[in-house]
Order: sequence, then C-alpha cells, then structure tokens
Amino acid sequence: MQRNRASAVLFALSSPFSLPMGVAYAGEKTLEFQLVTKYIEPRTLDAPNLEKQTITQSKAFGVAVFKDGRIGTKDYIVANDINKGAGTAIGYSRLADPPRHAVPY
Repeated sequence: MQRNRASAVLFALSSPFSLPMGVAYAGEKTLEFQLVTKYIEPRTLDAPNLEKQTITQSKAFGVAVFKDGRIGTKDYIVANDINKGAGTAIGYSRLADPPRHAVPY
C-alpha cells in the first residue's frame, strides 16, 4: 500500500506543467502542495511514416510548496509516448529519505 502511495507522489512530480494544488498520501498523512515541474533538455523524436506519433525523453526537476511553507525538490527522468495528443508516461526517481534504489512511476 505504501509503495502505491509513493508511486502517486512520484507520478505527480512527473507532470511537465504547473498544478494548482496537489494531494499526496505518505503513510497516514495527507500532504497538500502546489507543484511546478520543468523538463530539462527534452528530446522529441517523430516516428517515421506515422502521423502525430512522438516519443519524448527528458531529465526533469520539480518544486513543491507545501501548505505549511516547506519546500521540496525532486530530480527525475521521464519518457512520454504520444499519439495524436494522448499517450503514456513513465519516469524514474530516487527516494531521498531514506535513500533507496530508483523507483518507477
């Protein structure tokens, strides 16, 4: 159950735009925050002979501002597979507290 909650937090940080308010679950706490993320050096490839089919890969960075004033940051990598404006995303990040191996989301 905690792994799913951690995955939800990491997925929220993978979004390449500003969210007005985020909610994440960590153990028995509900964390409310505003989130801004930025792709760093994104690389997009168009599929040959397939209209509007692209794959984007990028490093990314996110900043979360919590309701109580705390600020959190996160570095991660992400890949998007987009077909005509819709698709999937996968990313990898390292949980910092406590340090763990890379976690997919």
